[in-house]
Amino acid sequence: TARDLMGRGFHAHVPFDAVASRDPACKATALAALASHGVTVTTTETAVFDLLGDARNLHFRPLSKLVRDLPG
Repeated sequence: TARDLMGRGFHAHVPFDAVASRDPACKATALAALASHGVTVTTTETAVFDLLGDARNLHFRPLSKLVRDLPG
């Protein structure tokens, strides 16, 4: 889990739009708890672009198009 990664010295990022719960209040509470433990709560779009680095990455254009086409 993200907290396990933090405990092992890694910094974890959790995209809030890539997690689910049967109750929206439970999701919000879990994300707040993760953030209070130092986990970065982010978005899938941000995570994808952070991993790509910049537009020189060979995968930037196709993934950029996929991200733009996501509902939201």
